[in-house]
This record gives sequence, structure tokens and C-alpha cells, in this order.
Amino acid sequence: KFLQQANVTAALITTGEAVRRTVYRDPNAEAGLNIGMGYNLNANASQLEADFRKAGIDVSLIPAIKAGTASITDQQAMGLLVAVIPRHAAKAAEAVNAIKPNAWRGLSEEQKAVLTDIQWQCKGGVKQFQTALHALVAGDMKKFVEASAVKYRKEKGGAWHTDTRRNSLR
Repeated sequence: KFLQQANVTAALITTGEAVRRTVYRDPNAEAGLNIGMGYNLNANASQLEADFRKAGIDVSLIPAIKAGTASITDQQAMGLLVAVIPRHAAKAAEAVNAIKPNAWRGLSEEQKAVLTDIQWQCKGGVKQFQTALHALVAGDMKKFVEASAVKYRKEKGGAWHTDTRRNSLR
């Protein structure tokens, strides 16, 4: 069951983020650097070495990776994604279960993948989408889709932009 959900989630995240072997700036000006399928180096700073080890990435390369002078392989990028999906899925489950205990268990694999993808993409995670979570638990899919639309700022303090491509994938 977990592997099925992880595969759907990994496919959604990979399609949304693409695969990048070298660091790149996140479209959100405040997010910092990403690698692989949008793995954020700043947001995961406390677990960076452990995550890299799980993905088979030599941790001695971290400074060079951050500087953009070293890269990872496609296999390591996938390893990094698979290594951290459980952490993001657990946070998404926690946000859903805070609305209604054990509600996560009743969600489809696709719904879990969407919530985990939002957790992956957004600083602050899916818990900030309270209207969407309440709508999902209540079975109002139209409201859920509307309320779970992700927006970001290209410049600090700048205008909000709707991530239409990523939202349409979900």
C-alpha cells in the first residue's frame, strides 16, 4: 500500500518539478536552493546529510553541490525523493487527521499524493490550507480543488502568482 502511494506521489512530484542534477533557485524567492525534484536544501538543512546518505550521495560533496560545482545523478535524485516522501506524507497525514482523526486512512491514493505534493512544494506545508483540508474531509471536491491552489511570490514582497501548471497536474 505504501509503495503504491509513494509511486503515485513520486510521479506527481517529478512531473511537477522535473529532474535537475545541479542546484537551482526555487521560483519562490524566499525558498532558496533546490536540487533533484525540488528537494529544498534550506528547508531540509537539519536532515540534509541523513537524506543525502539515504539517497547514496556523498555528503562531502554538499558544499560543492550548494556552490553549483558538483551535480547528482538521476538515480540519486530519485533516491533523494524516495527517501523523504515518507516524511512529507506523515506531515500531510497529520494535517488531515487534525481536522478529523484517522481521516487520512479513508483518502484515495491520489488524494494522499496531492496532499503530499503540496506538503513537498510549499513552505509551511499543507496544514496552511485549512479550507482545502476541511473541504476534502467533508467530501467537497470542488471546494478542495479551488482552496488547494498553490500561489507563490517571485520576489520577496512581490505579487502573488498562481502555479497554474502544478495545480492542473493535481
